[in-house]
Amino acid sequence: MNPIRSLIPIVLVAAIAAANPAHAESRTISYADLDLNSPEGQAVLDSRIANAVRQVCGRAFPTDLQSRREVDRCRSQTLAETQAQRNDAFAQAHNDRIQLSARR
Repeated sequence: MNPIRSLIPIVLVAAIAAANPAHAESRTISYADLDLNSPEGQAVLDSRIANAVRQVCGRAFPTDLQSRREVDRCRSQTLAETQAQRNDAFAQAHNDRIQLSARR
């Protein structure tokens, strides 16, 4: 697998980051060690993405409703933005398997 294709960058795009780019964070998630053709490998990648999103978006103050909304919005936007990359990774894994089968 191409090592460049085995990374998913997670970029925080929230209202706070848009107003002040210095607050934007990013994470890169490797999946080179996973078999994305298996349900287990897909679940591990989904878990890694979810953990990175939580790290990037931070935590809300339990008693601050506005803080909770901002964190929720950040998490949903960030997850939505990574879905295309996640789906591409799954498709590429499937295509790699098809290509390998064709060479037999």
